[in-house]
Formats: sequence, C-alpha cells, structure tokens
Amino acid sequence: MMLYLLKSYLLSAILIGLYFLFLRNSGQWKFNRFYLLTSLLLLLLWPSVNFQFETETMPMLLQEGTQLVSSGLKKASFINQPTKTSYPQENSLSSYLLGIYFIVSAFFLLRFFTKLFSLLNKKLVKKAEGELIYEAEGEIPYSFFNRLYLPKSQAIADQIIQHEKVHVRQWHSLDVCFLELILCFYWFNPLLWVFRKVIKENHEFLADQGVLKNQPNPEYLQLILQSLKKQNQHYLSNPFSYLSIKNRINMIQNPPKSKFKKSVKLTLSLLILTTVLAAFSLKTDKIEAELNQKVKSGTGMSIFKVPRGLPIEKSKIHKVAAGYGNRTHPLTKKEKLHRGIDLLAPEGTPILATADGVVKCSKTNTTGYGKHVIIQHNGTYSSLYAHLSALKVIAGELVNQGDTLGIIGTSGTSLSVHLHYEIREDEKAIDPMRFLKLEAKGQH
Repeated sequence: MMLYLLKSYLLSAILIGLYFLFLRNSGQWKFNRFYLLTSLLLLLLWPSVNFQFETETMPMLLQEGTQLVSSGLKKASFINQPTKTSYPQENSLSSYLLGIYFIVSAFFLLRFFTKLFSLLNKKLVKKAEGELIYEAEGEIPYSFFNRLYLPKSQAIADQIIQHEKVHVRQWHSLDVCFLELILCFYWFNPLLWVFRKVIKENHEFLADQGVLKNQPNPEYLQLILQSLKKQNQHYLSNPFSYLSIKNRINMIQNPPKSKFKKSVKLTLSLLILTTVLAAFSLKTDKIEAELNQKVKSGTGMSIFKVPRGLPIEKSKIHKVAAGYGNRTHPLTKKEKLHRGIDLLAPEGTPILATADGVVKCSKTNTTGYGKHVIIQHNGTYSSLYAHLSALKVIAGELVNQGDTLGIIGTSGTSLSVHLHYEIREDEKAIDPMRFLKLEAKGQH
C-alpha cells in the first residue's frame, strides 16, 4: 500500500506538472479536459498495474512484494521470538490511521450527498426546451447537469445564461461529481486538490470560449469583474463566478493563436506521458537488485526472490526419481498429475529453502504430504517440501535461501525416503525443473 501511495504521489506531480508546463495556456481546452480526466483515472489505476519483460532473473511485481513484506512482518516470528510480541505499536498505529481515514472519508461523503440533495431539492420555476430552471440561492447563477439555477430577484444578462448553458451542454457537472467522489476517498493526496482547481478552471475556459468564440467582448469582461463581489455556496455546481478571474480575463483578452505551437506542446506532452508511464510499468534487473538489497538490509528478507535454488545440497542428490506430469500413482494405480518432482538423497539430509520467503505452512498430516512446509516467496510464487521426517521451522517465520526447513524422510503417503518438491505460480503447480536447470550448474 505504501508503495502504491508513493507512486501515486509521484505520478500525480508529473501529470499536473505536464499540464502547467505544456497544456494550460495552449488554448486546447477540450483536449485539456480529456487529459485531466484521463490523468485522474491513471492516478487511480496505473500505480497498481505493472507490465514486465520476462528476463533471466524473472522480476517480480513490486507491489506484490511490498504487500508480502508488510503482511509478513506482521505475522513473522523470528527464530526464538514469540509472534505475539512482534510489532504491537505498529499494529496499533495502523489501526489508528485507518480509523482517521474512514472518519475523514465519511465526512466528505456526507458533505457530498448533503450538497447533492440540496441542489436537487430546489424549487422548479420553469421548464422549457429540455432545460429546467430552478430558483438559485444568492445572487449568482449556476448550473448542475441540465438544471439552470437563476436568482429570482434580479435580471440576468443573456451572456451569463449562455455561459451556464455551455456547462450544461458539455456535461461539466459529470466531471465535478466524478472528481468530488474521488476526493472523498483520496483526500490525503494534496495534488488531487490541485487537479480539482484546474479542472474547474478549464470548465470556465470552455464556457467562456463557447460564449465568445475567442472574440474579446468588453461587456462580458465587465460581467466577470462584477461577479467578484458575489459568492456561491454549491461546490458541486458550475457558477458563473469563479476564483480564477485573472486567468479567465487573460485568456479572453489574449487567446492562443499559433496552431503549430499547440501541436508541438500536445505532442511533447503525450511523448513525455508515455515515457513516464513506461518508467512506472517496466522494471529492470538493476532496479530490482537495488530494491532487494534495501529491503533485505532492513528486514533480513529479499522480496523479489524466485524459488530457483536446489532444495537439497547438489552433492547429496542421488537422482530425480519422478518428474512433473501425469503418471500412474504407485498406491492407487490410477493416472494422476504429479504436481512436483521427487528427489532421492540419504536419510537425514537437510531440506533447504530455495529462496527467501515467509513460512506459510509447517504441519504434519497422516496422509498425503505428511510432514511438509510451504514457503511464500512473493505475491506469485511459493514452494512446497513434502514427506519430511522432521520440521525445523514454524508458520510465520522468515527464512533465507539455504536455511534448513526440515529433514528428508518418509511420511504421509510415501513408500521410500525422498523429497517431494513443488513450485506454485499463483497457487497452481508448475514444473520445478524450469527453475532448477537454471541454478543447478552453480549450486554446491
């Protein structure tokens, strides 16, 4: 979760930076609206999505690894240390922060629906040509979806009404509601409040453009200046009065003219955005090696390890007695998928962890796997070691590659001394030889 937040903060800073650097003054208000709304979706979804090339070191998803460490540290019982006394303050702090988050989110949700109910509960004054005219509070006209809210006590200039109708035609209220709902749950990201400001500002640019068609009008500018003295209380609506008056007047008086410059800015923005998203999605071996080192130095555990070592010291392996795939079961005599490989070694041989991880399971069954251990290495891969004669680890324990997990033997449904070894990818058994062949040459 922490990694998701960090990536979200960084990505939001880059996206809003691109907007201010290339797009805000480009005059391409429709494209800017698309860019800002798309940026919001990217901020929500992209930090949790990773695409990766399959390399020799088989990189793991960054977020999965971080989640594993987070959950592992809460459950972890280091050797000779009881689990119950591990990190009580951290758990208490997490619960406290989570409580604050839900309270603040509930407040924003309550405010949102209160304001929504207030807007929908106004008195209908007139209905004509698909437009609904309602009585507005205060002196400022505003709009919400297909509703126009006009003050009853005064005449409203036609240009102001046209301004609000642009908001209605272009469905600006949909953007506002979408943004406010996001802020109800992501209020802790300060840059999203910047997005809120620039999205509403862009709405005003679009409405001004719709009224004036890029032709400055002194009377319209005067109307904008007069609205400075008035205020609007409905944050969900699109009011004619808006705080960014200076920017609106500047855009009206000095509309961007160069289409070539606009095209260059838009192209640069898209190229930079594509590069940024690629950088967030693809990880190199060097980056993961550095992250592994940092995590390992602080927790004693590498979160990106894949189970590619040998579960028994190479010199003690006699042979692979059975491989992965369909075979006739020696007891039931029925064809069944053999989910791993069977390694023969002398009785009493230590069974070794094939990569760093957390002990997910360490228990004894009278049938099936017998005494067995399951190590969770990351969000994707786990390994299983079955038919042991003795167990040397307990559930929740952090282990490093090469640590002893147990002793080879015969337990459960087993006819001879051997190790049954499995590798699981997303809980589905796969052929361990895909990994062992890569490591066997250098294993001692």
